[in-house]
Amino acid sequence: MATSQIAVIVLLGLLVATSIHITEAQLGVCYGMMGNNLPSHSEVIQLYKSRNIGRLRLYDPNHGALNALRGSNIEVILGLPNVDVKHISSGMEHARWWVQKNVKDFWPDVKIKYIAVGNEISPVTGTSSLTSFQVPALVNIYKAIGEAGLGNDIKVSTSVDMTLIGNSYPPSQGSFRNDVRWFTDPIVGFFEGYACTFAR
Repeated sequence: MATSQIAVIVLLGLLVATSIHITEAQLGVCYGMMGNNLPSHSEVIQLYKSRNIGRLRLYDPNHGALNALRGSNIEVILGLPNVDVKHISSGMEHARWWVQKNVKDFWPDVKIKYIAVGNEISPVTGTSSLTSFQVPALVNIYKAIGEAGLGNDIKVSTSVDMTLIGNSYPPSQGSFRNDVRWFTDPIVGFFEGYACTFAR
């Protein structure tokens, strides 16, 4: 190979290498609180910071954990637990109260990025009694976040029971099981209609 060809290949390689934007991946960890002899909330948040963990999920709005997160700059997915879904679905006043007590009272000191309404509610598991309340709760929390002036900062989402997935590969062909579409289609419709996270 001629020297000029090698030089061109090296220059092209350098050009490609310098044009690739390298980003640091963000690590997120679920912060579970079920157990014995757990460390304090401040110790847990300090551990997250010392390990450079920039994102966490709280399954419920534990105020001790939220207070420990103040000023930490850790991004939070805040869970609205299954036990609250029916209540939140029953009226905007309940959603407004929940957002005030669990979001606004901590914002912007706590970097809440998402509200996860319910956790793996499913028509085929022990949470089947909540299926009719899932979308109304999503709508009410979405509206309450908007009314609180946080609609551009905090997105509304949910977590899906993976047993509801009928086809997962390739991802572009992913679909829910036919026998649960009566439940999943309205959720997907909510996300499409309100331009929330999950569907995009």
